Amino acid sequence: MTAPLDVTYGRLLRLYPADFRRERGAEMLDTLLEMAEDDGRSRPAPRETIALVLTALRMRAGRESPTPWESWLTAIRTGALMLIVHAVAYPLALMTNAALHRVPAFWEMSGPPERTLIPLALALIALTLALLRQYLVAAVVLVPAGFAGYWHLLAASALLAVLVRRRPLPPSGLLRYAALAPLLVAFLGEAGGQLFPQISGIIGFGLLMALPVAGLLWLAVDERVAMALGLLYLAGLLIGVGQVLIDDVYSWAWTGLSLAIAALPPALLLGLATETARRQAKL
Repeated sequence: MTAPLDVTYGRLLRLYPADFRRERGAEMLDTLLEMAEDDGRSRPAPRETIALVLTALRMRAGRESPTPWESWLTAIRTGALMLIVHAVAYPLALMTNAALHRVPAFWEMSGPPERTLIPLALALIALTLALLRQYLVAAVVLVPAGFAGYWHLLAASALLAVLVRRRPLPPSGLLRYAALAPLLVAFLGEAGGQLFPQISGIIGFGLLMALPVAGLLWLAVDERVAMALGLLYLAGLLIGVGQVLIDDVYSWAWTGLSLAIAALPPALLLGLATETARRQAKL
């Protein structure tokens, strides 16, 4: 049994922010009903439904028609936060697992505390400073942690330094939570590894690939998330290339194939996000 048209449109409009519904909801519902009546439709057209959903998601994502350069500044900030969260997420997931299962704590397995806890403390301090928009101080704080072997933090420091002269607009909507994605992946990977130890590697790889796929799908809503994820994966690629140059290579063919696979996510994310930002700017 098909719901009345006004009920169906009403459900779709609930996807929109409350402020918008209060100001424009009734007017928008009347317009949609008039258009449906003129076309002789008893249900929303598929293209109309997709347009309504995407517009609602764009509003909740905090996308307010920024210029390509403003999009990049916001993406650089989000990418830097992602890199910091990525650097601390894995140790935090291990520590949580150690606390829950009473196994040796992460720092006991990883050598002297100063090699792990101090860089993590610096990362958390820098994360707080970056959230307070103190980008220069945050970038400086991350440098010693980066040279202690936390290379993602060194990459985050470089990105934050870009924001010193021109700060991005404060993020709003769902974009504010995008930086937590690496934390979610780390904890899901650790939990999956505990529940299914036989396929822990597959779970970890699947989660690692799920993130760029989600970023590419989200391009229809907000290209800045894809840009930030592209920077995160680009940093991982550059770190991988650096390790290849330092370490002995067992097989150049296998190493080349691994690097080519690692290059695919940042190439797709950054390339398609840049094109999307350029196209949106022309609209």
